[in-house]
Amino acid sequence: MADHQAIQPATIILFTYLFLGVLSSELLWDIRDMAGDNENKIRTIPIILGRSRTNKILLMINWLAISLVIGCIGLGLIDLAWASFLVNNIASILWVSFMRTIHIDRKLSHQLLGIQISILIVMGFVFKIIN
Repeated sequence: MADHQAIQPATIILFTYLFLGVLSSELLWDIRDMAGDNENKIRTIPIILGRSRTNKILLMINWLAISLVIGCIGLGLIDLAWASFLVNNIASILWVSFMRTIHIDRKLSHQLLGIQISILIVMGFVFKIIN
């Protein structure tokens, strides 16, 4: 019988952080696609709750992710290098904040997503180098 190792706190924290990140990205894309979803009677969260409430949920998700990382760094559960991942959440918060005034079309949303993914990749390398 094989020995089983306990799940490390950093693993749970990373899983939670990534879950929040994916949820945030999906909601952003659902907001962008509201017109088509409404036209095709697809019931997404932004269609059901409206854009304003969904924006508030997005802001809460990103602030929760930021608080999770900062809190866990403060408690010593994860390394300070994790702070580098917060750039992505800050980008999401800015995106949600400016979506109210800027029309987000597919090209721009793909460019913004590309920037966010690039940031995460670079931060992953920085994280690896630091550790």
